[in-house]
Amino acid sequence: MGCGSSSAVPPTPPPQAIPTSTSNKSTEPTVTVVKEVQKEVEEVKPKDELVEAQNDLIANKIAKDLADAKIKEAEELEAQAKQAAAEAIALQIAEDLAQKQIEEAKKKDEEANKAAAEAIANQLAADLAQKQIEEAKKKEEEANQAAAEAIALQMAADLAQRQMEEARALEEEANKAAAEAIANQLAADLAQKQMEEAKKKEEEANQAAAEAIANQLALELAEQKKLEAEAKEKEAEEANERKLMDMMKTLGAKQRFKAARENGKKDVMLNAAAEVVQSSWRNRLAKRKVALLKAEKLQLLREYAARKFQSLYRTRLAKRRVIALREEKVRLLKEASARKLQSKYRSRLARKKVIAIREEKTRLLREASARKLQCKFRSRLAKKKVIRLRNEKQQLMESACARKLQCRFRSHMARKRVANLREEKNKLLREGYARKIQCRYRSRLAKKRVTVLRNQKKKLLEEAAAIKFQCAYRIKVARRKVKILRSERGLDVTEKKNAALLIQRVWRGVVGRMRVNRLLRENHPHTLVLSLKNANSINTGDKSSPDPYVIATAYSLSSRTGGTTQSLGAAPKSVLGKKQRRGSVIQGPATDTMTLLCYSQSKVVKDTVNPAWNEDLLITGASWNSQIILTIADQNLMGKVTVLGQKVIEIKNYPRLYQGINIDLDNINLDSYLIRIQDPLGKDLVASDVVPLPPAGNLSLSLRLPPLAYNMCGWVLRESEGLMTLGSMKRRWVILLDGVLLYYEDQYTLNDCKGVLILDEVSEMKQVESKEGPAIMLTHGQNHSDTWTIRWDPSEPLKTNQMWERKLKRSLPKEVVQKYEASLVSNEKK
Repeated sequence: MGCGSSSAVPPTPPPQAIPTSTSNKSTEPTVTVVKEVQKEVEEVKPKDELVEAQNDLIANKIAKDLADAKIKEAEELEAQAKQAAAEAIALQIAEDLAQKQIEEAKKKDEEANKAAAEAIANQLAADLAQKQIEEAKKKEEEANQAAAEAIALQMAADLAQRQMEEARALEEEANKAAAEAIANQLAADLAQKQMEEAKKKEEEANQAAAEAIANQLALELAEQKKLEAEAKEKEAEEANERKLMDMMKTLGAKQRFKAARENGKKDVMLNAAAEVVQSSWRNRLAKRKVALLKAEKLQLLREYAARKFQSLYRTRLAKRRVIALREEKVRLLKEASARKLQSKYRSRLARKKVIAIREEKTRLLREASARKLQCKFRSRLAKKKVIRLRNEKQQLMESACARKLQCRFRSHMARKRVANLREEKNKLLREGYARKIQCRYRSRLAKKRVTVLRNQKKKLLEEAAAIKFQCAYRIKVARRKVKILRSERGLDVTEKKNAALLIQRVWRGVVGRMRVNRLLRENHPHTLVLSLKNANSINTGDKSSPDPYVIATAYSLSSRTGGTTQSLGAAPKSVLGKKQRRGSVIQGPATDTMTLLCYSQSKVVKDTVNPAWNEDLLITGASWNSQIILTIADQNLMGKVTVLGQKVIEIKNYPRLYQGINIDLDNINLDSYLIRIQDPLGKDLVASDVVPLPPAGNLSLSLRLPPLAYNMCGWVLRESEGLMTLGSMKRRWVILLDGVLLYYEDQYTLNDCKGVLILDEVSEMKQVESKEGPAIMLTHGQNHSDTWTIRWDPSEPLKTNQMWERKLKRSLPKEVVQKYEASLVSNEKK
């Protein structure tokens, strides 16, 4: 909860008393020297205290600002808590809605009960029809007596049917035997799986052995730490030796002091006194260092012993585990082999049994076929007699059957309706209960969230209040202290004014650094202007008259182990007009991945080793953690590039760029070809078997960062001007720089600018409707006839689009922006 540490000058060590002889005359000069030293120390102290008090004032103001920031954070948490409470209220409303749906389901249940009552009435009608059918059955019994002979024949048919069923039973037994064979096969598969498990356990045993090896490595590490402890012990012994040497020097200084006092040489006497004081102070520091080294050595020895014991114990456990796993593996292998043998034997017996059952089935089927033919002939004679009797019965049953069919159909429809109503009721009940459970659960979560947010707010408010109290108290104490010091020193009006100006300058410096750090942390992509001047005495190898030009590429660095590679976007086409891959990535140093941000190149200077380009190149998409690779190249006959020199510029090494200062790099030495370069397609521009030329020559250039308030780059949708695509929006790479809008096909074709708009010449800015949605139209030109229609890319983050709009308004004339905002307000009112 501290408000910051002061950067005061460390206090001067107190002077030590110098041992002298017992005579009064010899002690007088020593006392005089000590008093003079104390006076000098007291003269320095007020200045140090004043600086310390000023630093305390600055630190207290910073802490006060920090407390205000925490109070704002607490207010944001309170707003979140209110939002969570609103969500809880919404959940309660949803619960009431579910209750209403449950009541509707109950009403539908009552309707289903009414339908069930109708079904009961239909059932009574069906019972009446059943009675009429029973009367018809009595008449049917008379017909059944005449059909007795047919029944006897039917019994013979039943006998044949039974025999067929027996054959089917035998077939089922055969199927069971086949199933047993399949089960045996499954048992064999199970044994195979157990063997695989045994192999896995063996792998675990190997892993345990690996752990034992790791423990051995831990022992070696502990041994190394022991050696480090011994080295520190040697350093402590050397400190003791230096202490002895200081004591010897102290004795020599006393003798020099006595001789100077006898001869009356005041300068030598003062030097000897100072040496005595310094020797005592160094003695004290050496003792402290020795004590710290001894404590560190003891800690290292304890850690070494603990690691050694742990390693031995883990090794023993690993060996036991390996033995147990091997025994388990042998047992599982034996069981699997036994199961496999049993499975083979049982499958063989099952196949024999299936063959016997199939032969018996064939014999029974032949006998059943003969009986079936006889039954068919006899049943045909009986059926003729039965048909005559059934015709008489049918006349009696027609009326009863009609009533029964109607009753059954009505009861079927009633049951179907009841089932539908019940299903609908259950569905509504389930939905209502589900909503009710969800409402209860969400309200519970919302209450928990509100409680947590309130606790966080309370904690932040308490911390902010404590910091404010501390800051106020410390400011009060510091002011009181400064007032006392000023009254003691008797400062005049000019000194007071200078002190106030000093405090203001320090405070503004702190605020400015905080603002710059915040802007750098935001890491918004911006555009740098790289002014190429000339190069001198470049190494051309065997070629006497090269045609040098510069390839400028910018890369963003991201750690391989700490995150993923980021890319600003993908360009649809390359410089060569082919399809380009998205997010071209090359490997840089051992711990970084380099992502291509932009690609541009200068003009070609013919037949010279001292080229002068005098050209500006745009480095777009750069940020604090980016680097620029400048490659001086010469095109050879095979289409490959000969690298004449290379220079890597890291932006973070030039923080003055962000203070608006231009960086001039004159006559910087070129390096050899170290980092391979690629075109936007990801294709190497330099052959892999080329031997790099030795570094030679120098390069002159300058870097300029336009103000970040008017500097932006990214993807923007711009209305197409072609005849076939007129009115459609196309994604373009747009750069806002020094009051000018430039647009390109992508960030890899910066040598081919598609259009330029000078924002000071814009006469009107208004909102229009395009095919994709709302857009902004900028009118410019002498007759106000030329227009630019742009739209913020919806695939980009909202924060980026808002920043685009702010910086564009800031770059346009004030009258145009005021008219635009007034038109927006009037449209909202309409």
